[in-house]
Amino acid sequence: MALLQMPDSWTTATEGVHCVTVSGTTVRQALAELTSRYPALHRRVFTTDGRIGGWLAIYIGDERAAPGAPIDDAVVLTVLPALAGG
Repeated sequence: MALLQMPDSWTTATEGVHCVTVSGTTVRQALAELTSRYPALHRRVFTTDGRIGGWLAIYIGDERAAPGAPIDDAVVLTVLPALAGG
C-alpha cells in the first residue's frame, strides 16, 4: 500500500488524520480510495464529471504525477491544493 500525505486543511474531513495508506495501481485509484474512506473530501479532489481537480498538485516523491501514473507499495504520494492570494 502507498502512503498518501494530505494537506492540513483536509484534516477536518479526516478526523485529524494527515497520512493514510491506500491501495490501487494508479494515482487516480489511490485518490478514489481516499475519497471512499472520507466522502467529505470528494469535492476537494474530483470535479463534478469525475476528473481530478486542476486545483491539485499530486507528487510521487519529488516528481509531479499525472492521474494515470503507476504507484506501488513503496510510493509516497503528496497532495497539495493550489493556494490563492496576492
